[in-house]
Amino acid sequence: LALLALPLQAADPLTIMATTTTGQRNPGFLISAEPDGLVISATPQGANSMKLLYSNIQEVNVEEPKGWSAAVAKLNAGNYAEAEAAFSKFADDYANLIPWKDGYGSLARLYHFKSLKGLGKFNELATAMDRQLAKPLALGELTKVDFNDLRGWALMAKGDLQALQAYLNEFQESKAAPNSLQPGFNEDLPGRFVASLSFLRGHLHDKQQRPDLALVDYNNAMTFNYGSDPAVFSMACLAALTIAAAQSAAKPAATNPQRLARSHAMTCADCLAQGRAP
Repeated sequence: LALLALPLQAADPLTIMATTTTGQRNPGFLISAEPDGLVISATPQGANSMKLLYSNIQEVNVEEPKGWSAAVAKLNAGNYAEAEAAFSKFADDYANLIPWKDGYGSLARLYHFKSLKGLGKFNELATAMDRQLAKPLALGELTKVDFNDLRGWALMAKGDLQALQAYLNEFQESKAAPNSLQPGFNEDLPGRFVASLSFLRGHLHDKQQRPDLALVDYNNAMTFNYGSDPAVFSMACLAALTIAAAQSAAKPAATNPQRLARSHAMTCADCLAQGRAP
């Protein structure tokens, strides 16, 4: 244990009970987190602070920030505007906890990013993620999936097609399977992530003037994981409709482009009726 003199943090410190591997219980207030341990104080003002190394901690229970569960519920319900405001404040208040893996500091900023994605504020997402590079989030395997998803949307906002292609290469097979037009995505990825990757690859094809491949990926984005992400579904539907309409206009006598355009138009109309359109 090391004694530390620390400045006060932006928000009131959270109460904590940390039990070491030797069974010693350490109640107090969580003042900050460092790459190798948590800084705990006997008082909210930071008096008699000490650092417990993560390697010496067997169990830790930390008080939930006031309003945290309500904000998570809003995020999960798709109330992204209120979630974005809440998690932006949480992220600022608990920025000094970021080195604690999957703690309130890193999760607050991650959920802030997710809220920006849900609002379709991709430029703001890219800016916020770039700003965070100076203090990388500490995330576990499950939460890293969400972070990796968000990286792709930020790259799309920047319009850097080369970087977007390199990003997609991280998650797709090295070559296409027989009778397949392009490589599939890694089998161990969650369905919600594959839906996002499909949209982003469709967007890349679209920008590179490969409309037929873009349509394949947009349709996959709509159907993969049963269209469980309304934002991805509606964006993919609108993008597919734009391509289908252009192909229909270019070949007004062709049956298939006309049928495809009508199909996507009807789906987009359903999205509007359900409030799902971007």
